[in-house]
Amino acid sequence: MKKVVLTISAFALTIVAFAQSTNVYPTCPGTNMRDYSKPGVKVDGNNVHQTYPGTNMRDYTKPGVKVDGNNIYQTYPGTNMRDFTKPGVKVDGNNIYQTYPGTNMRDYTKPGIKVDGNNIYQTYPGTNMRDYTKPGVKVDGNNIYQTYPGTNMRDYTKPGVKVEKKL
Repeated sequence: MKKVVLTISAFALTIVAFAQSTNVYPTCPGTNMRDYSKPGVKVDGNNVHQTYPGTNMRDYTKPGVKVDGNNIYQTYPGTNMRDFTKPGVKVDGNNIYQTYPGTNMRDYTKPGIKVDGNNIYQTYPGTNMRDYTKPGVKVDGNNIYQTYPGTNMRDYTKPGVKVEKKL
């Protein structure tokens, strides 16, 4: 679940940064070249949807994400309707944390995320303190890279994410 929270936060930052039609693609490890074998994500206003591998076409079999103010919710596959059985994410200043399913209340048993400039770190469950045993994420222009645990150094063995704004 920690990976999902990190991924959702990257999408949330993408929505905040661009708020228009944007495509987010996985990259090959150690590069910023698109990995066409993996699905990407399409940001369309306040909605985020997975795409078929190597395309910009929405995969209607997968759930999406909807941004509603400071809250991010999972949607039912192929729709923009909130799935109340799944937890959401709440953005509170520089902190992002999971909520209980169907609510806006923070789930203190789950780790959160802290945004510090161009770096994103996981936190210990129920706190805003950085968990140095977990990898973080570094935003570099329109690229997002995973870092080694407890550092700001890029982990070249892991794939990154490339954000492309549609014209």
